[in-house]
Amino acid sequence: MIYMAGQTIVLRERGADGTSDRACTVVCDEERGLLLRVLGAPGRADTDRLVLLPPGATHAVWWRFTRRAFTGWHVALYESATPWGARGVAGITVVDRGTGGIDVTPDLRWFRTGAATGGDPDTEPLLSAIESGHFPFDGTWCDRSALASWRRPRPAAITALLYRHRTRPPAA
Repeated sequence: MIYMAGQTIVLRERGADGTSDRACTVVCDEERGLLLRVLGAPGRADTDRLVLLPPGATHAVWWRFTRRAFTGWHVALYESATPWGARGVAGITVVDRGTGGIDVTPDLRWFRTGAATGGDPDTEPLLSAIESGHFPFDGTWCDRSALASWRRPRPAAITALLYRHRTRPPAA
């Protein structure tokens, strides 16, 4: 647990299509993992997401919302997740496996996306958790009103954070 609730950090995603940086607010960093509110475009609540990075795991669980409701989860499969800090900016870099992922509906139906079509031994415990409705697929953090209560940084703070980040933090 290295991040503090309310802290703004950078989520850097590396994959075959390049690298993207997203400003995030730390909701909590606890034994279940690092929970982030990934910020969408200003004024577009339908682009807000929550993402949980379980400790030591090679996946993340994304909560998807519209303006009105929770619409499901997406499990992203990663090779690694590495925290970093440099020049007054903190973040975490995740490296996508390039094998797709798993989409899950609110009623716990799931399907593989992208190249994730075959049996992957790393996904078997995830599929078991999905099918049995165990955390994080148990309804935790699915209330849209909770998302609104978590702090959203001011646009100027996001711009400054991403500008400082682009001065090349350590590669992960």
